[in-house]
Amino acid sequence: MIRIVTYQDKHYKLTEDGTYYDARAEDSVIGMLDTLRKLRTVVILSYGDKKDGRQWLEENDITGRVGRSWGPVKIPLICKNGSIGGSHILDHCLVRIRNKKTGGVIWQHKTWYLPTFHWRLTEEVNTAKYLPLEVLAYGNVVARFKDLKTAKKWCHVIGTSLVVPAGYGQGVKS
Repeated sequence: MIRIVTYQDKHYKLTEDGTYYDARAEDSVIGMLDTLRKLRTVVILSYGDKKDGRQWLEENDITGRVGRSWGPVKIPLICKNGSIGGSHILDHCLVRIRNKKTGGVIWQHKTWYLPTFHWRLTEEVNTAKYLPLEVLAYGNVVARFKDLKTAKKWCHVIGTSLVVPAGYGQGVKS
């Protein structure tokens, strides 16, 4: 059973085992995070805009086990392997949760989507020497990489693959 509580002027959803979630978090997310914490499953979290489903492409503090903080308000944390502490999970902004080991989707918001990712060689002279490869999504450059292998690895963490343009292979290290 989940109940709404207020602590220091902030509203939370409180679970039976004493974990506090943002009041805007969906009950299905709360149930899933509680289960994943108890099972100690290593996950990859995806944050985004729940209105349009657009994933934010966040790449930091998204992988680990679900834990929780200590103190009077025990909030969910994403903890690196072997750690008891971690970063606060933005439980009200989750749009997808995947199993890190299998890549399988554990939970997904009904509006979630990822754009198609394309790559190109940068036209910026100062950047070309060190980070010649640009990854584009939503019509913008969203990341830069030294090579195609690193770009593909990043896309895997985000949860997609990279579309290789026609004529691939001219001057790009894989």
